[in-house]
Amino acid sequence: MGLKIKELNFAYGKHPVLDNISLEISGGEVVALLGPNGSGKTTLLESLAGILTPEAEKLQLAGESLQALERAERARQVALVPQKERRPFETTVFDFVLDGRRPLSGWRPSAGDREKTARTLGELQLTDLAGRLYHELSGGQQQKVLLARALVQKPDLLLLDEPTANLDLKHQMEVMETVRARSGKDRIVLAAMHELTLAGRYCDKFILLNNGAVHSVGGPEVITPDSVAAVYGVEAEVTEQPDGGPRVEPTRPL
Repeated sequence: MGLKIKELNFAYGKHPVLDNISLEISGGEVVALLGPNGSGKTTLLESLAGILTPEAEKLQLAGESLQALERAERARQVALVPQKERRPFETTVFDFVLDGRRPLSGWRPSAGDREKTARTLGELQLTDLAGRLYHELSGGQQQKVLLARALVQKPDLLLLDEPTANLDLKHQMEVMETVRARSGKDRIVLAAMHELTLAGRYCDKFILLNNGAVHSVGGPEVITPDSVAAVYGVEAEVTEQPDGGPRVEPTRPL
């Protein structure tokens, strides 16, 4: 399993957002997509998810063109976890997560779909919330439920748009530990993130975007004071965490 992006450009009208993006990501990797607001992170994720439509033949998953896939097949292979659910849902947590099985089962979920939903809720320690209404949950609970809905789909490519935004420290760690545990040997996880130290703790690879272009790609070695200064416009100290990931401490704006 692998994801290949070749010379991808995207613009909203006359405003360019993505500038000649070329990337290759292997299965089993948890990859952090890093960069300041407006750097193109969400646009890249939504292009991969099919929400936006860049030029054809620029995106390949497992050697096949993503754009050439039928909508239903693409929905089976790719799942996007947004920062926040944009539609107001007055439905139970169980039914909300069960909806993630729709690309696989259609509008009539089977007993197997319900069993997989119950199992996923249990694995994410959400069983006690199954009968609660989604819109009544806290922000941290909602984020874990959004993740459960994507995971029950069993996608090859899991896209996360700021999965820890507005969460307290405990929920940040719980979400990222769940992502880490469910990455698998073949699944590709691409997560747009702001917290560099959190990304350093849980991610294998780092993609730094700057003004819609790739600044650098690689392991912890690409997170340096120079790269942080170039991409974020701040001076920072970069040290090593106990588990080997980079710890980034901003010191002053440049």
